[in-house]
Amino acid sequence: MFIISVPPTVTLTLNGQGYLSGRLSFVKGETLVAICHASGGCPPVEITWMMNNRSTELTTHDVSSIETPNANDETFGVTSTLILEMKEEAIGTISCVVSHSCHFPDQKSIAHYVIVGFTTWKFRMQNIYILISLTFFVIVQCGLLVLMKRNRGD
Repeated sequence: MFIISVPPTVTLTLNGQGYLSGRLSFVKGETLVAICHASGGCPPVEITWMMNNRSTELTTHDVSSIETPNANDETFGVTSTLILEMKEEAIGTISCVVSHSCHFPDQKSIAHYVIVGFTTWKFRMQNIYILISLTFFVIVQCGLLVLMKRNRGD
């Protein structure tokens, strides 16, 4: 009897977006949903999470894993979902590490992130409070200046 060992293909998405390169920005207080998917591996793999190259101290409700066999061949897909609230301003990395029980090396998918806090202006119109991010305001204001300049033909 032969046992087939196949290393999986690993993908990492953050808030529904595939991660390619560069640094992703999140706003302090925003929820991060990271999904690590290892497909086409045999036997099934184990997925663990690391933050800043350290094993995370996450409670079980933060991480969920699903293992599904592929019907066409005898490989497996394993998906692990990590949900975190970005509580403080920081720069770092989040990694999903895929460990295979056979002698294949661990596979690691790493995303670089920055968590920023924004200064806000608070306006009150009648009984409605409006918070405007200072950064958003500057971007909009600069965008309007560029549009006005282009419309004037300068």
